[in-house]
Amino acid sequence: MVKTCEAEAHDAIPKTLIKVNIEKALALLKSAGYEEISDAGVMCVIKHDNLESSLYAGGRVLVKTADSQTAENEAKNIFNIIEDALS
Repeated sequence: MVKTCEAEAHDAIPKTLIKVNIEKALALLKSAGYEEISDAGVMCVIKHDNLESSLYAGGRVLVKTADSQTAENEAKNIFNIIEDALS
């Protein structure tokens, strides 16, 4: 589910409870061309195609964009890439 978090960001929240191994997810994202901005262990900030996103261990993805369709597409892309880091 993607919802507006603030004027310039959208939240993507999984419908089911998941846990993300941030270290593994970050490695998968980097190998897919994402740039690591920061890694706090329980969340990381990444950048791809001029979109900055935050990925949280609980599965939440915050995409910094005002466009909901762009946010939804980016969140789906992130979830597809990190599938092997989910539990």
